[in-house]
Amino acid sequence: MMNFTHSMLMSVMLMASSAMVAQENESATQPQKVSGYYRLTNPGFGDGLSVNNRYDVATSLLTANNAGNIIQIETGELWSFAQEVEKLNKMIDAGLIDSVEYTNMFTQSMTVDAWKGGYYPVTSFRCQGVDYVPMIKKLADYADDAIEAYLNEEIPSIYEKYRNKLTLLCIFASDVINPSNLESVDTFRAWAENYLTRWRGIADFNMYLHTVYSDPVDETTMLVPTGEYYITFKTPCWIGNMQKAQTYINNMVYEDGSEVNSEKMDLWADSKVRMLRAIAKDYPEGSAAYNFLHQLLGTSEINMQYIVGETEEGGLYIQPLPDTFGTNGVEITADDIAKCTWMFNKVDNDMPFAVQPSQGLKDAEGNYYTTLCTDFAYEVKSAGVKAYYATEVSKTGEATLVEIADGKVPAQTPVVIKSLSADMKENILLPIIDDVAPIEGNVLEGTLFASVDATGKNGFCMVEGKPAFGQSLSELAANSAFYTGEVDAISQLHFSTTSTDKIYNLQGQSVDRLSKKGIYVVNGKKVVR
Repeated sequence: MMNFTHSMLMSVMLMASSAMVAQENESATQPQKVSGYYRLTNPGFGDGLSVNNRYDVATSLLTANNAGNIIQIETGELWSFAQEVEKLNKMIDAGLIDSVEYTNMFTQSMTVDAWKGGYYPVTSFRCQGVDYVPMIKKLADYADDAIEAYLNEEIPSIYEKYRNKLTLLCIFASDVINPSNLESVDTFRAWAENYLTRWRGIADFNMYLHTVYSDPVDETTMLVPTGEYYITFKTPCWIGNMQKAQTYINNMVYEDGSEVNSEKMDLWADSKVRMLRAIAKDYPEGSAAYNFLHQLLGTSEINMQYIVGETEEGGLYIQPLPDTFGTNGVEITADDIAKCTWMFNKVDNDMPFAVQPSQGLKDAEGNYYTTLCTDFAYEVKSAGVKAYYATEVSKTGEATLVEIADGKVPAQTPVVIKSLSADMKENILLPIIDDVAPIEGNVLEGTLFASVDATGKNGFCMVEGKPAFGQSLSELAANSAFYTGEVDAISQLHFSTTSTDKIYNLQGQSVDRLSKKGIYVVNGKKVVR
């Protein structure tokens, strides 16, 4: 998927005090939830988030007719510490938790309030058929599986091999491990599991939207949203404790420091390798999605909050943020923040979606055509535009088109768009949030992503001034429709029906069109019908 004008205090630290003020004023300054279709633009570069394929989320210049620029966003309500406490009070009053559980949960809620209080938890972030919220949340499954495998497969051999040396940890690292943790392999396993899963109960794999507010004039000034947001993630804080543990262990179990690089016991690094192997099964190694998750896990930065930004080359990157107390050594500049600021431009009547008919696809009545398949439902808004589905495609490729009477096209429905104009401004469509009932009997198929493999797919064309699917495609365009049934091969020279075509039969007689099968000369070239 922007001019930087806010103060570093407001922009960089995202302090909880500001979030609390925002919550107090939320009814007057911002909606309780964010919902709809948006184009996300980075003011610093003028680019926007764009999904080019399932694994490639980058940035590109925003265009009205690029469905890959349109992102559907749904959020939950603003996270509120006060509301969390209210929930806890109801739970203890109902006897669902005791006082000890109440205290622990209250303390944990206070901890997370510093980095998500007053911000929107994102429940859906979808574009071109891919929702990236589940991708992030699946990190929990990757981590849990990796930890379980490590505890079952590695911990027993570590205990047997280094049991005597591990005992020294009880002297030098008594705040980390004690003799009772080394009584058996089971107690050692329980100790390792505790370090890996501490704070697991409040582990949060959500994506959050942070509202950017105007700079306050003084302490009494109400904060006003600027229409810009940050997109943030936080790495699993419950894994971070392992680095502290492994530092002590590595110092004890190796007598020769030269062995550390070749045989270092690194619980976090080992678990991370396992996680990346699992991630690569869902998102190919080297893809933008894989690199994004790889970066989110980090190599040394754990228990860290990140903002999603854009590089000067148009790729996505994750900028670590300083922690509340400034103890993690991260420094961030105004330029860093500018790269991570996103303007949410709502796709509506003022900034709609448009379709671009082809000048070369024009029927005998002067109508222009194109095909379309989008991940979102939409409604035809321009008076001269109609959407059709096909109930049949003949052997000669001629398509039987049926108009969608109300102009509302369901999501992921391949259609033919007919328009009186090839001007994009005269071909306006508007995404619909509500579900639209699917269409029965449509023989067309569609794709959301471009592909160089179009074997067996027939593209849209004009034959004798009529809509047809007979063009043998070599590649597929993104968000287009095609037909996979059997049709006769049709020369691409048949597609044009303009009056400038010079068509002759073998007798040298000029004809208006290719009316029957045979050999013709079109614009000086031999064509078989």
